[in-house]
Amino acid sequence: LKVRSVGGWDLQVQVPVDSSVSEVMGLIDRHRLVQKSVHLYTLNYNGHRMSQGHISDYGIRGPRPDQPAAALPVYLILKPTSAPKAAAHLPTASVEEGRVRTYGQLGTLYQRCGGIFGVSSFVDRCMDKWMADPILNANPKVVSWHARAQRCGFKFRVTQLMGFLTGGPQRYSGAAMDVAHKHLDITPPEWESFMSDFFEVTEEFQLPSAEVEELQAVVLSMKEDVISPST
Repeated sequence: LKVRSVGGWDLQVQVPVDSSVSEVMGLIDRHRLVQKSVHLYTLNYNGHRMSQGHISDYGIRGPRPDQPAAALPVYLILKPTSAPKAAAHLPTASVEEGRVRTYGQLGTLYQRCGGIFGVSSFVDRCMDKWMADPILNANPKVVSWHARAQRCGFKFRVTQLMGFLTGGPQRYSGAAMDVAHKHLDITPPEWESFMSDFFEVTEEFQLPSAEVEELQAVVLSMKEDVISPST
C-alpha cells in the first residue's frame, strides 16, 4: 500500500487486504513520519475518507485475500486545526527560515505550488469562480452566506486552510469544516459544480498533473464534511 503525503514523502507499507484502517494508521505512526498527537489526519482513497472498517471496504484489493494490497495511492491529509497561541517572543529569523516561511519545505505540495504566492493566487481565482457559480448561488443558504461574508476575509481563511493542508507553515483559524458547511445543505450536484470550477482553475494555472492530483486529494478529503447528509 503506497501512502502519499502532501508533505513530500511516500511510505510503502505491506499490509493484508483485511487490515483495518486503524491498523494502517498505527503503522504510519510507528514510522514516526506523522505525530498523531500533534497533527490529526485522515487517509483518503479515490475521493473517499477511510474513516473506519477495513481497507478492502474502500475498493483496495490484492491479487488474493492472503496477499498484500497493491501499491495504490492513499493520500494522507492533515485535518484543519486552530492556530496555537503565539509565542511571547519571536527570535530573529535566518535567511533559510524566511525562505521556508514564504516558499515552504522542499518537496511539499505547498512548495511545489509556489509557496504563499502560488497558493494564494490559486485560492483567489478559485474563490472568484465559486462565488460567481450560478449552481452554487442557486442554493439560498449559500448565496445568503456569500452576501454576508466579507470577500477578502473569506479568501484569507481559505488561503490559511489550503496553506496548512498543502504542508505550508500556516495554521487555520476558522471553524471546522462540518460546522462551517453542514447548515448550508450543500447537495452532491453543487459539490460537483464546485469541483468543476476547481479543475478549470488548475487548467488556467497549467499545473502539472501530479500537483493537480494531490490538490484534488486535499479538497476531496473535506467532501464528507461539506455535503449535507440530508441531501
